[in-house]
Amino acid sequence: MSNRYRKVVIPRYGDASVLEIVEDTLAAPASGHVQVAPIYAGFSGADINMRRGVYPSQQKPPLTPGYCLVSTVKANGTGSNTFKPGDIVACLTKYNAQAELVNLSQKHLIPVPASLDLQQVTALVLDWSTSLLR
Repeated sequence: MSNRYRKVVIPRYGDASVLEIVEDTLAAPASGHVQVAPIYAGFSGADINMRRGVYPSQQKPPLTPGYCLVSTVKANGTGSNTFKPGDIVACLTKYNAQAELVNLSQKHLIPVPASLDLQQVTALVLDWSTSLLR
């Protein structure tokens, strides 16, 4: 079963004016994967540099930016039983966080206690590692 969703796309390198919001179809999550609905998605210099085409070893356009997210689990692929629908998880994604739905490997997800400030958690996922670069 597939779902219709919206996502941000960088169709070609350029300034912020090249960004597009498009509708697409996302397949059910594969074995070992989980489908999530982002609550918050980080935006960083990495996303800007990808849009400009200067980020090291990046995909070529078209691509969906979004390096990290905090999400609600929506569905599990076959054999994915670490998380259940409704769980809150975080992930360092590199791509695709700027979307309404994302399929991610469950091995890259970490559980997030609901008592935490989810905006702050989103910032911690990427920005702590950025701050360690010297």
